[in-house]
This record gives sequence, structure tokens and C-alpha cells, in this order.
Amino acid sequence: MKKEFFVNILLLILVNALVKPAYLFGVDRQVQVLVGTEAFGYYANLFNFTLILQFVNDFGLQPLMNRMAGQDPDRARASYREVMGLRMILAAVYLLVTLLFAWLWFGPDMSTGLLLRLAVNQILISTILFLRASISGLGLYRTDSLLSVLDRLFLLLVCPAFLYAEALKPYVTISWFVDMQTLSLILCVLVCFGILVRHRFHFRPLVPGWQKGREILRAGFPFAMVYLTYAALTKSDSIWLVRLLENGSEKAGEFTASMRLYEAASMISLAFATLLMSMFSRNHRDPEKIMVLLKSSLALLLLISVSLSGTVFFLSERINHFLYPAATAEWNQLLSLVMFGFIPASINFIFGAYFQALQRERELWWMYGSMLVLSVILNLIFVPTYQALGSACIFGGLQLILLIVQVVKSGLNHRDFNALIRSSLVFCLSLGSLTLISVGFSGWSDWSRVIVFLAIVLVMALVSGLFKISDWNGMVKLISKKNGPEH
Repeated sequence: MKKEFFVNILLLILVNALVKPAYLFGVDRQVQVLVGTEAFGYYANLFNFTLILQFVNDFGLQPLMNRMAGQDPDRARASYREVMGLRMILAAVYLLVTLLFAWLWFGPDMSTGLLLRLAVNQILISTILFLRASISGLGLYRTDSLLSVLDRLFLLLVCPAFLYAEALKPYVTISWFVDMQTLSLILCVLVCFGILVRHRFHFRPLVPGWQKGREILRAGFPFAMVYLTYAALTKSDSIWLVRLLENGSEKAGEFTASMRLYEAASMISLAFATLLMSMFSRNHRDPEKIMVLLKSSLALLLLISVSLSGTVFFLSERINHFLYPAATAEWNQLLSLVMFGFIPASINFIFGAYFQALQRERELWWMYGSMLVLSVILNLIFVPTYQALGSACIFGGLQLILLIVQVVKSGLNHRDFNALIRSSLVFCLSLGSLTLISVGFSGWSDWSRVIVFLAIVLVMALVSGLFKISDWNGMVKLISKKNGPEH
């Protein structure tokens, strides 16, 4: 792809790598420290509930329009006004559905006001994503990259005064935090509108007729199911903790604290998936190119995720005590378990991009749906006894099972892919054995263990044949071919 494309991708990754972790650990974490684990756990419970039901608000229209714009631009332009009108109807339906299901799930004691504000925030987020797609369609890719972090940048500029100044800390509550999010999202929506108006973009929503509306929704259904099943699979842990335990809000807060580092690390996987999605789509008729992309990206991401997870494992106590003064030994176990789950989860991002790029969404949401059913069963069995530790084990275990299922369902039977699987197994098994042996050495500091572990990772990656410079060079050459976007 051309130089401009690389600049845009690098800018997107850079601004997200700087702003989002700063928000997670500078704002989000500090709010939890000030309001308490239980209050933050209750907030996380409601937030994840509104996030899972977000599929009603979008119903796959955004990814549908993104694909249509790339494959059939004329059809995308012809459908744009009707999609805008349909989204307005879906937003109202989303609010009603969220209220109804929340009342059925939580009962009359839930905080209706907080739930509604969180749902409105989800509508604003969805609107921003839709408007950003239009901005990107105008060729304003760098502007779109900056808009991807604008809401969090606003929070980073405004919130620290309240979060770190002793005189203002008493004003920090969950309600205040949600209101600040709403303000930042409204600001971002207005900026997006302003950019589009400046470029003479016309907003004329058209409510589609019954037949046309049904046709659009049917096309978006597979995307909606992918979102619903994956969101329910990965975001329902805190909901089950609150539902099944008397001290559920507190345990949900502990689990959310552990997931914060996972979410920050996941930006690496998401960046890979974002880049590979378009490349898989562009080369879907060329199995050899697909294999080059898969082999190189999977090997590199496995190395990164294993290195991060192992480092967090050895430094879990230091990390938790630095981030959360009230952290206990259980928090250290939670963090280690969640970050081990990050290894298969990061690889799953790549396979998710692969299945969607090849228009195999139905297979993907059936896999996610199966894992979701298994998740419900496991949560009902283990969470009442093992609480948050049970949730962490279920999360990691399901991500590993999902990875195995996706590898099998991918249908890839290429010699290079089979060689990659064998190398990955040799790498992981030998690395795990050597790491367990090194843990047994007493007298080593945490940092000494990290250095030894990373050295073992590098040696085993080369010995097992998992990572080869020649494979990476092949991927770089493929990316560098000048058949990408012009702007």
C-alpha cells in the first residue's frame, strides 16, 4: 500500500497507544480508587449490560455499510439516507429494549437514571462511529484517526483536576463520571457534524419503507449476531458476578480492575486485526497471499502476547500494588489468569478478521454463540463457588476453546499453516515447561525472572521455527504493494 496509507495506520495506532492507556490508567482506574471497588463494580455491571444490547442500536449497519462502500460504492451511496433514517428508529428501539430487559434482569431496585444515561452514551458512541465512517469516506483519514480518541482526550484534559486535587475529590462519583462521558461524547458528535458540514455533506435521513427496511436489516443481521454473541461472551462476566453473588458488585469491581490491563494490551491485537481486515478482503482470491499474512501476523502476535502475559505474571503483585492500593493476593491471581487468557484472545482477533473478510460471518457467530452457551453453563456452575477467580478461568478457557474451534473451522490445510501450528505447539509447550522450572529457583528477584523469561521466549521462538525473518519480510513486501487507497 502507498505511503499515505502507512502514515494513516501508524497515526491511528500511535494516538490510540498514547491516549487510551492514559485514559484507562489515569482516569478510569482513579475513579475506581476514589469511589470504591463495589460502586465501580455496579457501574461496570450496568455499562456492560448496555454494551451487550448495543447490537439493537446498530444492528450490523455500520460494518455492512463499510463493506458495501469498499465493494459497491454506488449501492452504498444509494442506501445511505435510508440507513441514517433506520438508525434513528433503532436508537429509540434500543432504549426501550434496554429498559425492558434491565427491568426483567435487575428488578425494580436498579438505578434507572444511571442505566438510561449509559444507554444514551452508547447511542452517542454508535453515532460517532457512523459519522467517522462518512469522514473516512471523504478521504480525511488522519482526521478520522484523531477523532477516534477525541472523547477520551477530552476526559484526560478535564477529569484529572477532579481526580487528583484533594479539594475536588469529594465531587467524584459514578454519576459524575457518566455525565463527564456524556459531555465528551456530545462534543465529539458536534465536531464530527462540523467537519462534515464544512465539506458540504448533506444530512437528509429518509425512513425506508417496510420492504426496503427489512432488506437492509436482513443484510445487517449476520454482523449484528457477530457483535451480540461476542459482546455477550466477553462482557458478561461482571453481570454474572453481580447476579450470582451476594457481594457481586465488589467482585465485579475486582474483575474489572484486572481486565483493565487486558483491554490496554488488546489494542495491539485490534491494531493487527484492523490492518489485516482490509488486506484479507483485498487478497481473498489468492490463498498464497492470505497464508503469508496469516503466518506472519499470527507468529508475531503470539510472541507479543506471550511476552506480555508472562511479564505481567511475574510482576502481578507489583503492578496491582502500584495501581490499586487496596489490592489483595486474590487480585494478583485474577490479573495473571486474565492475562493468560489474553494469549488465545489476541489470536482470536486475527481469525475474526479472517472470517469476516471472507464473508463467513454466519460461521463466526455460530462459533461465538456456542461459546456463549458454554459460558452461561460454566458461570452458573463455578461462579457461586469460585467467584471472580472462576470468572477469570472461564474467560481464559473459553478463549482457548474458541481458538481451537476457529483453527479447525478455518478449513486451512496449507503446508505452511500446518507447520505454523506445529511450531506454535512446540513453542508453547517448551516455553511453559522451561518457565515452570525457572519459577522454582529461589532467591531470584521479579525482574530477574522477567529477563530470563523473555530470553527463553526469544530462544524458543527461533529454535521452534515459529518466527523467521524471511516470513516477516514476505508480509512487509505484500503490504508495500502499491494497490492501496490513494488518500
